[in-house]
Amino acid sequence: MSKTLFQLVKDFCARRGLPVPTLVVGSQDDQLVQIVGLLNEVLEDLTTRYVGQALQKSSTWLTNGQENQGPLSGLCPFGYKWIINGTFWDRSQQLPVNGPMTAQEWQDLKGRAAYGAWLQYRIIGDELHLLGDLGSGRTMALEYASDWAVRADDGTFKAEFSADTDTCLYPTSVLQAGLNWKWRLEKGMKYAEAFRTYETLVTEFNGHDGTKRALFMDGGDQRATPGIFMPVVVRSQS
Repeated sequence: MSKTLFQLVKDFCARRGLPVPTLVVGSQDDQLVQIVGLLNEVLEDLTTRYVGQALQKSSTWLTNGQENQGPLSGLCPFGYKWIINGTFWDRSQQLPVNGPMTAQEWQDLKGRAAYGAWLQYRIIGDELHLLGDLGSGRTMALEYASDWAVRADDGTFKAEFSADTDTCLYPTSVLQAGLNWKWRLEKGMKYAEAFRTYETLVTEFNGHDGTKRALFMDGGDQRATPGIFMPVVVRSQS
């Protein structure tokens, strides 16, 4: 777990010879307000570029029997950014939901009213629309990317630091490096090396987050696959 906002700011100030605060959020010190603002800029950068396993959430709901299922921010309430491709399923029928459909495909389907067994979806005005034999009370499920990377003291999540006890889902080292280069930039100091360090840490974190699948350069998977295995009997020579 990363350090709290208070610990991050306290360490940052101590290392730079700045006055060490006794509290951060609620302070009238312009410098502390700026530091918190820069940390939130780092968060925005991270959640825009990288959505790791900690920021992938799932959502289920029951269909309302209408084409318009409502705003995605309501169906996916914890910091919705986008649907993760290939995760949208109609669990009641045990079938995937096809989409997103283009405007042309959507109008073609609506014009012919020939939907088939699989539901189709399209996002219009940040609202989720479904076509097919909907009915009411069918269970829909999907996974989505979130930008709520800050954990409050009560265990809930939010998009930005707003309390001294807040922690973050990203590593402390990444946050410290991001704050360092943004601080140097704001103060007109040389920041190229600090920026390079930040980018290196971010790339390393993203490369290891959540584990990765093995890559086979010859296109084949050399791991064991289902099949019939015959034991090999080695006979000794007398």
